[in-house]
Amino acid sequence: MVIRPELIQESSFLRFKPGGNMKSGETMRVKMFFILALAMVAMLAIGCGSSKSSTTNPLASAAEGVLVQGRVAGKGDMSGIPVYLLGLEAQVPPNAGLRASEAATSVAGQLYFSITDSSGAFAFNDVTPGVYNLVAKKDKNLGGIRRNLAVGLAASTMPTDLELLLTATGDISGQIAVPEGYAAKSGVIAFLPGTSFAAFTDENGYFVISGVPVGDYSVLFTAPGLARSRLDNVTVAAGQQVTLPLVTLAKDASSCACMTWKGTQTAHPASPQLNWAYYNSTDKKAYLFDGTTWQIMSESITGPMGPQGPVGPMGPQGPAGTSLVWKGSLEVPPVNPELNWAYLNSLDGRSYIWDGDSWKLFAASDLNPPIVGPVTVSPGATTALITFVTNEPAICAAEYGASSSYGNWTDWNNIWWEGYGDKIRISGLEPETLYHFRIRAKDSSGNEFVTKDHIFVTVAPFPEPALIQGVMFEFENYWVPAVGTEFEIADNQFTPARTCTLTFSAGATYFVADILDAINAEIKSNGIRATAVYDSYVKAFRIVSDFGGSNKQLEILNVTGDFADLGLPVGVANGTGPSYPEVFNDAVVAQTNSSVWDPEIDIWDPASDVLLTIADKNGNVALVNFFDQVLGNNQIYPRSQIDATIAQALNQESVAASVTFVDTNNNGPTDQLVIYGTHTGAAEKIVIGGTGIEQLGLVAGEYFGTD
Repeated sequence: MVIRPELIQESSFLRFKPGGNMKSGETMRVKMFFILALAMVAMLAIGCGSSKSSTTNPLASAAEGVLVQGRVAGKGDMSGIPVYLLGLEAQVPPNAGLRASEAATSVAGQLYFSITDSSGAFAFNDVTPGVYNLVAKKDKNLGGIRRNLAVGLAASTMPTDLELLLTATGDISGQIAVPEGYAAKSGVIAFLPGTSFAAFTDENGYFVISGVPVGDYSVLFTAPGLARSRLDNVTVAAGQQVTLPLVTLAKDASSCACMTWKGTQTAHPASPQLNWAYYNSTDKKAYLFDGTTWQIMSESITGPMGPQGPVGPMGPQGPAGTSLVWKGSLEVPPVNPELNWAYLNSLDGRSYIWDGDSWKLFAASDLNPPIVGPVTVSPGATTALITFVTNEPAICAAEYGASSSYGNWTDWNNIWWEGYGDKIRISGLEPETLYHFRIRAKDSSGNEFVTKDHIFVTVAPFPEPALIQGVMFEFENYWVPAVGTEFEIADNQFTPARTCTLTFSAGATYFVADILDAINAEIKSNGIRATAVYDSYVKAFRIVSDFGGSNKQLEILNVTGDFADLGLPVGVANGTGPSYPEVFNDAVVAQTNSSVWDPEIDIWDPASDVLLTIADKNGNVALVNFFDQVLGNNQIYPRSQIDATIAQALNQESVAASVTFVDTNNNGPTDQLVIYGTHTGAAEKIVIGGTGIEQLGLVAGEYFGTD
């Protein structure tokens, strides 16, 4: 047969998309490679003879296989047309004239090549029996395919005619995407299984398979390291180019071995299984078990230390320094300073230098200001509690006012304990009013931090207790007064005021808990309605009335000795907000006028009959009777009967008041009778009257609430 290179160039088995990367020299080398390869195939296929037309059975048995002959038909010159006989990719269909099924494996990859003579005839020698496709391509616009051609040793299984008609062709184009980490998009083969049509992708993943005969095809994509991908039912029409959707290829995991990592160990794991792996900390090697022995997978190798590098050149001489006259550590600047005098201020931890006019900061152990963390505010009607934290010990204060100009300051609070939390209480505010504030924090080096502007709105008035707020006291964990110390606490809501006296001896040791216990014991035993607490945030004491309202007033007075060490202020603290009208009985008056008045042991024995009247502002009046004797029997009243009798009368007459007993001396049993209104405000009142009411320790009169 005669091989025409110009025709082989047009029908190359692999075609590149126009505009690809292949250079002209490379193109020629590829062409020559295919010329030589196809020439060798042709020589083997037809014994170096020319293809001739034959009128005999086109599929005749050959000595070691089957001789396949046929003719290409179409318009124009039919000579020199490449013809391929290709094994199917699919399984060989069951056919009595074919070999056993194992032949499908070898047939699937078979390729036979021939070139037509002047009449269009072609021939293939020694063809392995199986199922094939017959493909011919005259040029990029004309080609043909005949599918599923059964080739067998028995003539009855062969077609009687092998004419292959050439028709107009089309193209298939598309683009592929590769997984991350794969070398490149170029070099992936896109081909039509069972045909000779294929193409390489270029550097952008594009490909064009041209000159494909009309019909339906599958397109297969393959490359080393990538899993095969396939698109089916691709239809090629005459003179048209079909563009495939983007094909995303995945890594080929079929050849990967899955390892079971056993971690770091000092010796091989016992009873290993295939593909177990581990790191040996003794010999610094990683091992993989191959089913028989442990194989070294990797090892840590440390090379010898390299030689010392050369020493770099000496840098340029720096500028001349400044001569200082060091004056040491001082609390205040030295007097009559001269140029370049310097000293360390022992109070703020900073060094200063005299520049001829003023002291300038020279150095500091700490130049970073404290940072104030999240700021929260809890507003009341006339007060607001601001809570925040700092990242280092600092003294803190709040600026506040009705605008961002502020104009008011709180006292500076020292915070020096773990967590550096702080609370600042602002007092003397107006209810339902907008306020601005910001926090200032200074550390021991004088660095100051100022927060942004914050706002809050005070709420409508509500009862707030009287509060005696102390500041940080002048001792650490315990207090040892240098001299004897006394002071009084008064509850001025009562007339006369209820007072108690606290005494602390010189030289005695008092822990915080001891001081609290002493204060609370005295105020409770004297009927003062308040409680002393310790504020751990500011290391300070505070005394708070048990109930709120503007009729509550506590006072510290008559102080002596080292009272200032406790950090408590001298003077009056008032509650705020509306209060209830309240009536408190006087135990001394009750004991004086009754046969027995001792609620703590649950006994009241009136000396005579008692008629108590209780009225509210609306004129509702409750009448309550307590009798000395009933049918000649002396009456003893426990606490429960006293308040139950009064409560029943109030409820029956819809009087806006309630009754209870409270514990005034903090010893458990309740001992004081209290009658109070159920609404707050100055317009609310309770009117007490009747006869014999002094036996209950009550005084007739009007008792008002406050706004």
